[in-house]
Amino acid sequence: MLRGISQLPAVATMSWVLLPVLWLIVQTQASNCAWPKVSIQ
Repeated sequence: MLRGISQLPAVATMSWVLLPVLWLIVQTQASNCAWPKVSIQ
């Protein structure tokens, strides 16, 4: 029980780190493809 609770901050930190990384990957893929560029540059 305590072990699972102590792992929650690590999971939350990983999710906050992975979300911007996934967003950057989506942005780079969108700029490489012929998709209309929605991002402000």
